[in-house]
Amino acid sequence: MDMVSAYCTVNKGDLPMDIHWTKNGGRLFTNDGIVVTRNSPRISVLSIESVRARHSGNYSCVATNNAGVTTHWAILAINVPPQIIPFAFGEEPVNTGENAGLQCMIQKGDIPINIKWTLNSRPIVNGEEGITILKLSPKTSILNIATVAEYHRGLFKCIAENKAGSAFHSSELKVNVPPQIMTFFFGDEALNVGDMFGAQCMVSKGDLPLNIHWTLNSQPIVNGEDGFSLLRLNPRTSSLNINFLESKHRGLYQCIANNKAGFTIHSANLKVNVPPQVVPFGFGQEIYNVGDILSTTCVVLKGDFPLDIYWTLNAEPITTGLDGFSLIKLNARTSILNVDYLEAKHRGIYRCLAINLAGLAEYAAELQISPFDFGEETLNRGEVASVTCMVPKGDLPIDIYWSLNSALIVNGENGFNVFKMNKRTSSLNIESLEAFHRGTYKCIANNSAGFAEYVAVLEVNVPPQIQPFTFGDETANMGEIAGVFCMVPKGDLPLEIRWTLNSAPVINGEHRFTLQRMNPRTSSLSIDSLEAHHRGLYKCLAVNKAGIAEYSAELVVNGWSNVPPQVLPFSFGEDTADMGEVASVNCVVPKGDLPLEIRWSLNLSPVVSGENNFNVVRLNKRTSSLNIDSLMAVHRGIYKCIASNKAGSSEYTAELQVNGWCQTSLTT
Repeated sequence: MDMVSAYCTVNKGDLPMDIHWTKNGGRLFTNDGIVVTRNSPRISVLSIESVRARHSGNYSCVATNNAGVTTHWAILAINVPPQIIPFAFGEEPVNTGENAGLQCMIQKGDIPINIKWTLNSRPIVNGEEGITILKLSPKTSILNIATVAEYHRGLFKCIAENKAGSAFHSSELKVNVPPQIMTFFFGDEALNVGDMFGAQCMVSKGDLPLNIHWTLNSQPIVNGEDGFSLLRLNPRTSSLNINFLESKHRGLYQCIANNKAGFTIHSANLKVNVPPQVVPFGFGQEIYNVGDILSTTCVVLKGDFPLDIYWTLNAEPITTGLDGFSLIKLNARTSILNVDYLEAKHRGIYRCLAINLAGLAEYAAELQISPFDFGEETLNRGEVASVTCMVPKGDLPIDIYWSLNSALIVNGENGFNVFKMNKRTSSLNIESLEAFHRGTYKCIANNSAGFAEYVAVLEVNVPPQIQPFTFGDETANMGEIAGVFCMVPKGDLPLEIRWTLNSAPVINGEHRFTLQRMNPRTSSLSIDSLEAHHRGLYKCLAVNKAGIAEYSAELVVNGWSNVPPQVLPFSFGEDTADMGEVASVNCVVPKGDLPLEIRWSLNLSPVVSGENNFNVVRLNKRTSSLNIDSLMAVHRGIYKCIASNKAGSSEYTAELQVNGWCQTSLTT
């Protein structure tokens, strides 16, 4: 700061004399950096060693003696340097992509004031590198970064300058930088199973600490599992290695790096050529003769496309159309080898070879023949049965035919379907098995040299079938004898036959019942003296392994028991019916000796079927149905069902309510 001095010299005037100083009208003494010195009776010196802004003002020297007072004044003007209010970005780092800003305010200082900014000692230009500077007032400047980037990190400085001097204030901007992975790829060429593989994920940018991990087809890769080895080479590099590639290692690999600022992912696809795998096949253990037929299939279960499938015989390539060979490519993974007529030159080792970019697989086999059968399980009536007869050996032409229980099978008859699949194969099919299809089936092959045959047994489960029976049309009387036979003409043996009365088991010797098994298919039930408890529904049930059958018949008994009728309650419903609607009700008499008389009345007047829209139908011996096709007012009232027999009568009433405007009387 500057130093300033003022001398006050009084040239004239009588002594003694008083000399003092004032500032803005107030007397000054040595204080606040101001020093007042009396050098002589006529001289006073005012000194300010370090001028401050507060020292500015109107200074006066006042000289006084007995003769009077004299004054002289002068203005001290001081240039005040800038003073900046502290500012900061804050303690927490800012993430890239976020917004950041500072405000530089000049608390003190003479204007004009020049305010400028620097970043890491480099001047900041408004509008460049994403930074905007706005001067709000002569003493305020705002710096704003709309989208913080990595290059914005560092020391931001606000510098304020005027004629009196300069001032600055700094704040560090800390920026969290997300990771950035250097590009890697596995190449365009596919690797093979068994190869070694390695890749590195390098994070060239991004704040530490970094977390780096790998996935394969979106599943995390764990070090030491599934053949993977992961190694962290340094804080920014992770290495992935596979010592022995397998098909499971193919797919999309992702390296994922993350830190506090964010994460990034880089992907690369690894192609692995999978070598072929041939499904074992065979020809059987028998030795084939000249003229036999040969056929086998080579299926390549695994392996990348494209696949080439070859056959060799004794290490020599087999070509379709030559030497009696026929090769058929069913699909990209299946090849069929056929020989219609074996010769001596066809003997040897047959090998199927499958080749792709990853490698080669092969399988060799000998000829094999299997006899036919219908399976171990017994089939049921109505099911489907099918069997194939193959004749791999023998001179052509060959006749193949079938027999059942020594009877020739004719195609299209008795549910049989015989199909000649090729010169040496015949198929027998039965769409719906019946009992007559069971037995011994024989396939017979015949040529000019002789014949051969093979036999298989077909067993068919047949469920029972009961012949209908009845106790007769007439009602039986108490004390009489009753009997019935339950015959099961169809169904496999052994058969179980049992009886029930009104769903309760009938036991031989109880309640005058006698049950007798006449033969394996017939059971008789007899009652030596009928009683009231013998009336009801008798059921015969026949059961075997294939299923169950049943048949029922009712036994009606009249007797001295004199059982009166009993009418079941009935109703027309809770809601009132409307005119023109239909009404119907049944009167059921479950108990009471037959015959039964059932009649109806309305309001004590008999109901006659066919009159006044009434229709009365006797559904059975114990049920009468009353129907009204179109309700009228005359149909409202109390309906009564009266059931009577020799033992007495029973009745039940129900009211029918009908909505309407008029009421007429019944026609009689």
